[in-house]
Amino acid sequence: MRILFLVILLFTVFEQKSIAEVGAHFLKIGIGARSMGLGGAYTGITDDITSLYWNPAGLRALKTKELGFMHSEWVLDTKYEFAGIGIPLNNKTIGLGIMYLDLGEIEGRSEEGIETGSFRASDFCFTISGAKRISNRIDLGATIKFIQQKIEKEEAKGVAVDIGVKCKVKGVKGDLGLVIKNIGPEMKFIDEPYNLPLTISLGGGYNFL
Repeated sequence: MRILFLVILLFTVFEQKSIAEVGAHFLKIGIGARSMGLGGAYTGITDDITSLYWNPAGLRALKTKELGFMHSEWVLDTKYEFAGIGIPLNNKTIGLGIMYLDLGEIEGRSEEGIETGSFRASDFCFTISGAKRISNRIDLGATIKFIQQKIEKEEAKGVAVDIGVKCKVKGVKGDLGLVIKNIGPEMKFIDEPYNLPLTISLGGGYNFL
C-alpha cells in the first residue's frame, strides 16, 4: 500500500502584484481530476500528462506516450477544455497542450443600461513543453505558452514561460517540486495593459511505505 503525504502549506507562496492590473486569470484554472481532488497541491508529485499545467518537470516521469483530455462545464454557458500529449524520448520528454475557456454568449449593455445585443468571449492557450533529467535525482522542465483572449472582434495576444524542477530527496522516499509560472511581458487589450498572473509554487510528497 502506498500512502502519500502532501506538503500543502508550501503550495503557492507568491503572486505578482504591480501597478498594472493582472489579467488572463484562466491560466490559473487547474486541470486533472486527481490534482484538483488534492486541492491543487500537485507541484511536487505531478507525474502524468497534467504536468503540462502543474509543473513541466513532472513530464519526465512518463514511461510511455500519454494522452489527456478534460471537459468541464461551469456556471451558465461557460466551458473549459484541455487536451495534451506527452512523448518520452530517451532522457527527455516533450509535450503539447491546449487549454480553452469558452465564456459563451454575454449580454451587452451600453453605459445607459440599454441592451446592445449579445457577444462571445473566449480564452485560449497553446503550450509546448520539455523536460530533461539532469542527474539521478533532479528533473528540469519548461513550457512556452502562446496566449489569446478574445471579446467579440477584439483580441489580445501574449507569450509566457513556465520553469519547473522536481527532485528526489536523498535518503527519503519523497519528492520536492518548484515551479514559476506565467513569466512574460504585459498583454494589452485595446489600449489597456495588464500583467500575467505570475505565480511561484512549492510542494512535496512522501511515501510512508
